[in-house]
Amino acid sequence: NRLVALLGFALLAAAPGLASAAQVSLSGGAAARAAAVSGPIINVTPLSHDFGIVNVGSMSGGFAFTISNTGGSDLVYNSATVVGPFVPTDFPIGGTVIPPGGSVPASLAYGPFSGTNDAGSVTIHSNAGDFTVNVSGQGNAAPVLDPIGNKSAAAFVNLSFTTTASDPNDQIDDILSYSVSPALPPGATY
Repeated sequence: NRLVALLGFALLAAAPGLASAAQVSLSGGAAARAAAVSGPIINVTPLSHDFGIVNVGSMSGGFAFTISNTGGSDLVYNSATVVGPFVPTDFPIGGTVIPPGGSVPASLAYGPFSGTNDAGSVTIHSNAGDFTVNVSGQGNAAPVLDPIGNKSAAAFVNLSFTTTASDPNDQIDDILSYSVSPALPPGATY
């Protein structure tokens, strides 16, 4: 027995190309068997999204992402949990089956409630576990014009007053600009 083992070892040592070919063949076969018996593997791309600046009271365009199955058996999408002022706009229905190598689209929108930085997430729940995508955005609150009230003056006498506004509910350091709509009366300046 020892002689046979030693002769086999000597044969492999004398022909290294034969030994490496057998090793590659075994590795390739083992990898194929491992992929065939693996369970579902969830993957979501992209992993994050910044919606940028969105006005309070409006809704951003959708952030599209893809839920895919890189495993060897069916992935079952169960549900999603959304945290923050982010709104699911196109999600698969619970129980959707994603076959190996398959994918489904999903999308999310942003509707800020205040002029603050918002960070949140969407977590996809499936039979392969949970997968979380981080999302963020910056709300832009409208400035507030202080009340002007009625003004009166004698004919042909200049009337002058100051208008003020503030932007207290906004973290964006933007400049306030003023205008009169639809137009100033003849001879007036602002």
